[in-house]
Order: sequence, then structure tokens, then C-alpha cells
Amino acid sequence: MNNSISETHLISIIIVNYNGLNYTQQCIESLFRFHSAEAFEVIVVDNNSTDGSVELLEKQFPDVTVCKLGSNKGFGSANNYGVKQSHGDYLFILNNDTIIESNIFPEMVSMLKEDQTIGVIAPQLKNPDGSIQLSYGKFPSLKNEYTTRKQQAGSRNFNPLSDSTSGQIDWVTAAAMFVRRDAFEKAGGFDEQYFMYFEDIDLCKRIGDLGYKILYYPKTSLIHIGGGSKSNSVNGKIQIEYRKSQLLYYVKHQTLLQQFLLKAYLFIKYGVQTLVKKNEDSRAAKEIVRLIFR
Repeated sequence: MNNSISETHLISIIIVNYNGLNYTQQCIESLFRFHSAEAFEVIVVDNNSTDGSVELLEKQFPDVTVCKLGSNKGFGSANNYGVKQSHGDYLFILNNDTIIESNIFPEMVSMLKEDQTIGVIAPQLKNPDGSIQLSYGKFPSLKNEYTTRKQQAGSRNFNPLSDSTSGQIDWVTAAAMFVRRDAFEKAGGFDEQYFMYFEDIDLCKRIGDLGYKILYYPKTSLIHIGGGSKSNSVNGKIQIEYRKSQLLYYVKHQTLLQQFLLKAYLFIKYGVQTLVKKNEDSRAAKEIVRLIFR
């Protein structure tokens, strides 16, 4: 095994865990299956899990740094904390519900070393059955979000970049993304106003605005299962968090017209729900309507 990458440029792998012990164990085991502990550092940031994750991970993986936060700070905030504890020139933001199938580091790190204009590079993500996930896209607008949703619905049969060498795009998902450390720090890291959703798109936007390239690189891949950080939140709460982050993104990065159109769409969609439903969906709809006018 060649660990020469780590001798000059240490890779810091940041994994956020929230009540996802089994997934996190599987993820770390897959990392060490193809790489020795000297090839990188692994930092797990635990968002105040109640499933005994911290104690069990510390016992099972003595080479891994496990940090427990006093409350659930959200995805972006936890990653920022992990980055502050890290030392690598290159950051690998990795979901705990991923499985490494090969040595994915050398080629991607080599690209970052050779081209200083690359700020973010991401591998292809696959479902457990081997089909390809849609894990990149254009920056959100009402038109682009509609198109992306259609693509995601048929993503098992759609991926225009799947056979290309690489592709420069607007954003890649933070389920698995290599980030140049200086680009991450210059951009200010993840915006902690986002609890979940849109924080990766926002980060790519700000890194891209600094002049760095965002690349999707399908020659390397890993498995992304989905749902690895579990919570007791019902669907309504997830809807609220999604819309809260969506509105924040549009305020930060979109035109006043796009903001108005989004709010009008959400008002129509969720305003009707507040009238015709009297359940958890109705309560979530009322909260989303309040967000529109906040």
C-alpha cells in the first residue's frame, strides 16, 4: 500500500453522526479496508446521539478522533467543528451512510495538487444496487429545481456525466466531497444558518464565487445508502427544515423576482393544506406559511 499522499498532504475525513452508529461503523470499516490509519485522519463529530455512538466508536476505533457536541447543531455546524479539529490540506466531507469500495484518494488528491484552481471535487455516488445517484446540479432557481426533481425521479436511468472524464458543474452534494482546505476557509466554511439541506450548494456557490472550479469526477465512485443519520423528526419537521433552508438560499443568492415567485408558490402550495388538512401536515404547512412572511 502506498501512503505517499499522506507524507506531504494529509487528508482529513470529517464524518457527522447522529444516532447512526451502525452506518458510521460500516463507513469507517470500509475506509480502513482500503487505507491504513497513516493515510489520513478520521474525525467523527457526534450531534449529541442517544444510541451510545460516542463510547462504542471510541472503543472500536482508537485511531479515530470522536467529538461529541452538547446538542444537535445540524450538518454544516458539525462539519465546521470537525474541520477546526483537523490538520489536513484536503478535507473529505463524508456522510456516515457511505461505503468505500476502492482506494479513491490518490487520483482525486493528485488532481487537486496539480490544478490549484479546483476547489471541490466529488466522486460518483451509487445506490447499493449499483445504479447511479444524481449528486450534482445547477444552482437552484425555480426552473432548475423543477428540472433537478425530474432528473432525480429518473436518476437510476439518467446521468449525462457518468461516462465522461470529469465535468465542471455548479454544485456537488456533501455526501462525499473533497474540498481544498484553503478554499473552504476562504469561503468561511458551511453557513451554520442552515440546519440541514442546501448547505452544500451554498458552500459550492461561495467557493465558486472565489474563482475555484467545482468538479464531478465519475471515474471514482462509492456507495451512498441514504438515511444514515436518523432522528425522531416526522415528515412535517423535515419539510419545515427543507423550506427554511430553501428560502434562506434564495434570499442569499437569488434575485428579488425569484424570491417572490418562490414565496408565491409556497404560499399557494401550503396555504391550501392549512385549509383542507387537520393533521401533522397541516401544522407543518402553517409553520411554512409563517416562514414566508418572516
